[in-house]
Amino acid sequence: MKRFKRFFDKPYWWYQRARYGFSDRDWWNGDWYLSGVIAGIMEKIVNEGHGVANSYADEDKPFDTDVNIMVERRDAEWNKYIALFREYSKHGPAMDQEWKDSFGGVLDKDMQEALQWLSQHFQELWD
Repeated sequence: MKRFKRFFDKPYWWYQRARYGFSDRDWWNGDWYLSGVIAGIMEKIVNEGHGVANSYADEDKPFDTDVNIMVERRDAEWNKYIALFREYSKHGPAMDQEWKDSFGGVLDKDMQEALQWLSQHFQELWD
């Protein structure tokens, strides 16, 4: 019976996502959902993006930088945080290092660092 009911919930969740941008299922675990969305957006920009923010240019000569070098710098930095946000979206928070090693997840200090980084690079989430 439960499976039967869930069958009808999924189209409703899709409708909610189309109308509101999120569904009842998403806001139940909003942190997990947003982590997955952020990781997905960042992956899409890294894999298919056409531009790169000036923050990855050389400080000495910001207007004379090879764009390929800027993209490499961005990708190296972003891939670290993509992996962290993706791990959080799959396994959530880890209680301690032992928990992380056994079950996966992200430690609070790592997530705080990632959110601090995101706040500094938030306006770079464009293409």
